[in-house]
Amino acid sequence: MALARPTRPVVLVVDDDDGVRAAFTVLLEEHYEVLTASNGPTSLQLLRSRAPDVVLLDIRMPGMGGLEVLARMKEADPQVPVILVTAACEISTAVAGTKLGAEDYITKPFDEHLLLARVREAAKRERVAPPGVLRIGADLGPLAALQLALEEHLRVTSAWGADSGLLARSGAPPVLVILDSGSTPEAAACFLRALHERFPLVAVVLMIEHVKAAMRIPELAALGPGALIEKPYRVADVLSRITALLSARGVTNASWESLGPHVLAASDYLAVHYDEPIGVADVAAAIGLSADHLAHAFCERLGVAVKGYLERLRLVIGQRLLAETEYKVEDVAERCGFTHASHFSRVFVQHTGVRPGEYRRCWTARVALRG
Repeated sequence: MALARPTRPVVLVVDDDDGVRAAFTVLLEEHYEVLTASNGPTSLQLLRSRAPDVVLLDIRMPGMGGLEVLARMKEADPQVPVILVTAACEISTAVAGTKLGAEDYITKPFDEHLLLARVREAAKRERVAPPGVLRIGADLGPLAALQLALEEHLRVTSAWGADSGLLARSGAPPVLVILDSGSTPEAAACFLRALHERFPLVAVVLMIEHVKAAMRIPELAALGPGALIEKPYRVADVLSRITALLSARGVTNASWESLGPHVLAASDYLAVHYDEPIGVADVAAAIGLSADHLAHAFCERLGVAVKGYLERLRLVIGQRLLAETEYKVEDVAERCGFTHASHFSRVFVQHTGVRPGEYRRCWTARVALRG
C-alpha cells in the first residue's frame, strides 16, 4: 500500500555511506522529500511503499551491489528514473548500468549544480503507472504473502471487504482482482456482478470454500475453473493462476517462477505463523530443509534473509491494519508479531520512511479525498 504522493517530488538516496546520504539530504531537502536507504533490500521496500520520483543509487555497496539493485528496481517499476552515483574509476560499470535502464550517472565528487539539474529533469518526467491489482479479503497472512510476490511487477492496493462502495471509490481500472471470499458464494457472485459492470475486462481470481458448489452459480462458473481456487490455498497455486490470466491479457513480465519452491513453501508457512515467535530453524524444519539451505534460498532468490522477509510480511500486515482498522498502534504491533510497539515503530520507519501514526493519517486523508 503506497502512501498518497506528497506535494514535493520524492527522491530516494541509496548509499551505504552515512556521510554521503547526509550530504545528499542537505542538498536536496529544500525542494524534495528525501528518503534514504543504506542497502539494497531496504531501498527496494521503499521503492514499493513510497514510489519515489527519482532514485540516486550508489554502484558500490556491500551485499546486494548497485547494479543488482538497479535490475530489481526496474523489475518492480520499469519507469522509475535511476541516476547512478559512481567513482571516476567505475565509469565503465556506470555505462553498463545505463544499458540496464539507468537514466544517467554522475561521478564522485559531484558538481552540485549538475546533480540538481539531473534530478530536476528526471523528476519532471510523466510516468505511466504499472498494471494495478486490487486485493480483497480479511485473511491477513496469505494475502500479505501474495502482495510481497506480486509487487515485484504490479501496483497492489487492498481492501478489507467486497462492497459496491469500494468499486465506486476505485479510480483507474485494475488489470486483476484477487478476491479471498470469506462470505457465501451468493455474496461473491453479487460483488462480481457489480465489479464487471464497472470494469468489464478485469481478470478475477476467487479463493473460496467448496469450489464445486460455487461452480453451480452462473456468475462464478463464468469465471472458468482456472479462476477459482479452493481454500485453504497455497501461494504458489495462486501465483500460477495469476500468471496465466495476466499473460492472456498481455502482461508478460509477471512471472514468479524465479522464487523457487522452497521460498514459496516457506512463505506459505510464514503466512500462517507470522504472529508467533519464529526463527529460521522453525521454518526450515516445517518445510523439510536445513536452516542453511533455506537461508541460502532466500538470499539467492529474494536478496533478503528469512528474518528480513518475515519483517516485511509483518509490515504489510501492519499497513493494512493501520489503514483499515481503528486498532491502536500497540495492538497492531502485537497482532503483527512484534514484541512491542517501539520495535514495530522503529522497523516501520526504517522500511517506509514514516511513523505508523503518520501513515494512518495519510491513508485516511487519501480515502477522504476519493470520497
